[in-house]
Amino acid sequence: MSELPDIVAVMVSVSVEGPYSYRVPAGMRVERGSIVAVPLVGRPTLGVVWGVPKDNFAHNRLKDILHVYETPPLSEELLKTVDWVSRYTLAAPGLVLRSVLRSTEALEPERPITAFRATGFEPDRMTPARLRVMDVVADGSAWAKAAIVGASGVSASVV
Repeated sequence: MSELPDIVAVMVSVSVEGPYSYRVPAGMRVERGSIVAVPLVGRPTLGVVWGVPKDNFAHNRLKDILHVYETPPLSEELLKTVDWVSRYTLAAPGLVLRSVLRSTEALEPERPITAFRATGFEPDRMTPARLRVMDVVADGSAWAKAAIVGASGVSASVV
């Protein structure tokens, strides 16, 4: 990973002709291809670090990058493809980038899945419904609540 200076060019995923310059806050690490959130017209916007800006700006006029997503940076080939498609179709590079970065949901960490498995502990009162649940999870593997309900034929409150 080649670390960039404290000012970087960020291509935002809107209809713009080129990247905007943003300041990298202290302690934040970015590289070419890093997916970031930056302020644009008063709201966070998805963007990609495109490299070093061509123009020099005063530090006090620049806004900070808000967030770096914990994903691998986009490959050099993909960044070149965005530039090529932009030139070939005469579309703004930001619009082409928007099709690459369709949703921020894909960039967020996956939600944990709650699973159940038999621990060997049995409740004081064993009902027929609880027995069916215990039979289903007896193999020791982890089960989702909906799967236990479907396999044992009990209501979710029993699980």
